[in-house]
Parts: sequence; structure tokens; C-alpha cells
Amino acid sequence: MGKIDLFLENILGRRVRPDLSPLRSALIEAGFSEGDFTKVLVTGTNGKGSTSFIFHSILKIAGLKSGLLTSPHICSVTERIKIDGSLHEEEWIEALENYLPIIRRYSLTYYEITVLLTFHFFRKYGVDTGIMETGMGGRWDGSNVFGGEYGIITSVGLDHSEFLGNSLRQIFIEKVEILRRSRAGVSGVSRKFFREVDFYPPEGIYFFNEDFNYRKGGRISTFRIRDIAFKIPGLSPLPQWHRSVAMALMGAYLILGREALMKKKNEIENSLPLLKIPGRWDLRIIDEKEVLLDVAHNPQAWSRLIQNVYRYFTEGEEPVWIIGVLRDKNWRYLFNKLEGKEVFYVEVGPEERRLTFEMVSDRYPYVRYCPGVKECIAGIRSRKVVVTGSFYTVAQAVCPELKT
Repeated sequence: MGKIDLFLENILGRRVRPDLSPLRSALIEAGFSEGDFTKVLVTGTNGKGSTSFIFHSILKIAGLKSGLLTSPHICSVTERIKIDGSLHEEEWIEALENYLPIIRRYSLTYYEITVLLTFHFFRKYGVDTGIMETGMGGRWDGSNVFGGEYGIITSVGLDHSEFLGNSLRQIFIEKVEILRRSRAGVSGVSRKFFREVDFYPPEGIYFFNEDFNYRKGGRISTFRIRDIAFKIPGLSPLPQWHRSVAMALMGAYLILGREALMKKKNEIENSLPLLKIPGRWDLRIIDEKEVLLDVAHNPQAWSRLIQNVYRYFTEGEEPVWIIGVLRDKNWRYLFNKLEGKEVFYVEVGPEERRLTFEMVSDRYPYVRYCPGVKECIAGIRSRKVVVTGSFYTVAQAVCPELKT
């Protein structure tokens, strides 16, 4: 954990507040405005991070100066803002020192500070289009402080219910607010949800399986984006990865226009198979074992991960599962799903959100304890290992300086 992470964690802590006015006032005082760059807001229970990464890559291929804000991070908060790769920690420190009086004056939260620095770095490096993944929800998310010219809703599922609501309808209403000031939107959510809200962007919503879709082939997948057909070989076999590619391509169609997208069609088709995102179906060799790392952290994502593990990863060999999950997640769902499997549990996350091994083992005695992910991988004999449950869990496996 670097200096910046310690500052944000220990001095500011993590807070959530349903009020964008402090962040808006801080940005205005710092000299930023809603017209500084074209904003694309991306929300969704699952798939928003992957869609944002892919979208950012497509815009860069097309020649735009694209910037990216994502959250959370795996090893360091500096991963959250990308322009041409991640920015150096020294740049973050310099920017934090510059804005510290404003940060203090408006009591900005952890996430709000990353939004402030996003505006700073996007202006510093001349970003013309910024892809901004929401931290949570949409209505009160810091990325939505000035609204967005375009919005993408990838999916709706039950997560963060203590903040967003206990039904899919309530959660959707919170997320769809990113489209309040948008020109147009892209949706992986069906049209029936939109029938229940009172607004549509002036240029409309483009729906998955209506305006765009994909078809997986044996080696080549076809993506229909309006009247353009992309044929992309060698993609990840995961259906949700294909879905993210389709939504990103539809978003690029709106931003670039048909002609500009067509000019870069071949380059996009050749480049997307090479795109890898840390922590998302992330296959690595660790201690001579095939280790699958995935940051899935809610029931919808866990269900898909388990299905995909046995379809695409195991090759008939039962894997060992290393799980670390936060107490405020629906952790019982995951352990119910893994009943009868070989499962090790690692305690992760800040103390106030930590799910202890005692809490897990009292209900699920088949689960065994392990002090840390790296130690667990080293001691396992199985050739295949799955590490999942949280960003914190994946971080223990891949961050060299992170201590258990």
C-alpha cells in the first residue's frame, strides 16, 4: 500500500453520502466545469468495469484522447485513472497537495477525491472523452456530479442494497439517473425497466438484442452494431465478456459515428482479442499452478463465475477455491453454492467490514482456514485454483507489497 492509499484510507476513511453539492462546489472552486470533456457514465451491477475498459480501448484505437476512471482498484488507487496507462504516484501526490485545502474545506470522501483528480488529470493531458465508471448506483455517485453526455447501463442485480434498495426496480431507478442529462444511452437491461421511468434521452436508448447483439462462433464471434458487423477472432469464451464488447462497440458508434467507426473496423477487430483486464477472468501461473483470479463479489457474478469455471477452466479436474468476502455482501449465497467443494477461507478487507472465519465456519464447517491467499496457493497440491470473492482477495494474490 503506497502513501496515497494510506492517506485516503487512514485520514479520510470511506464514507458514502447522498449529496453531490460538496463535490460540485469543490470542482467549481478548483476551476472545472461540466464542459471540460465529453463524459460517458457507465453503471451496472456487473460488467461496468469490463465495458469501461473495452470502451476506453476502442476510443484510443479510433484516435481520440480518451481517459478512464474505474473503481475499485486492486493494488493501488493510482490504477483508477488511466489516460495512456496508469499515472505515477508522484503525480497523484503533487495533485493531492495542490487540492488539499479544497478537499478539507468540503470534507470530500475517498471516491469524491478520485473524481476531483480525474478532472485534474483529464484537463492536464487534454482528454476529450472521459469514460467514468460509477462507484455505486448512479443518482448520488460522484461521477454523475455534472451528468454525462452519454450513459451505459450494463445490468441490474441485487448489490449494495443498504444504499440502493432491496428490489431490482429500486436499484434500476438509482442507476438510470446517469441518463438524466444524456443525449443517448446504451442498455444491457431490457426495455421493460425503462417503461417504468419517466424519461428517455433525446436521442434514445439503444438496447442489447434490439439495436445491437453478438453471436459466438467456433473461433470467430460476430457483433452486429446497427448496420455494422464486426468479426472478432480469439475472444474470451465468456458470454459476459462478449456482452461487454457489444455494449462498448455500441457506445463507440454513438460517440464516433458510423463512418469514423468503419474506418477503424479492422484495427478494432485485431486489437480487442489482445485486451486483458486484471482481476476479470484473469488466468495466471502462480507457484506452478493454474490460478484463476476473479473479483466477482455479488450473487449474480458468483453464479456466472461458478458456471464458467466448470465450463471453461477445470477440464475435468476439480479446482480448489480460495474465498475472501466482505461481511456486508451476501456471502451465504456463495458458500451454499460451493457446498461439497474444497474451499479455503481468507479474511480480507477493513476491520469494520471483515467477515471472520469463525462466522463462516460456524455455519459452513466444510470450509478450512488459511492465513493468506499466497500462503494458501503455495500449500495447495491441486493444479487448478480459483481465487475470488472480493477485490481485496485478488489483491492478496497479485500485489507484491501487500501483506496478509
